[in-house]
Amino acid sequence: MNTDLKNFVVAYLRVVVMALVPMVLTAFLSIPYSLGGNPGDIYAREQTSDQHMT
Repeated sequence: MNTDLKNFVVAYLRVVVMALVPMVLTAFLSIPYSLGGNPGDIYAREQTSDQHMT
C-alpha cells in the first residue's frame, strides 16, 4: 500500500472512530438508564388496583 494512502486511511479511521465513540457510549448508557434496566429484562408487573376501570 502506498505510504500516503496508508496515512490517509489511518487518519480517516481515527476520525470516524472518535466520532462514533461518544455516540455509542451515549446510546448504551442512556437507553438502560431511561428504561430503568437493560432492554429484554423481565420486570415484575405491579398491580395498583384490583379492578380495571373502564
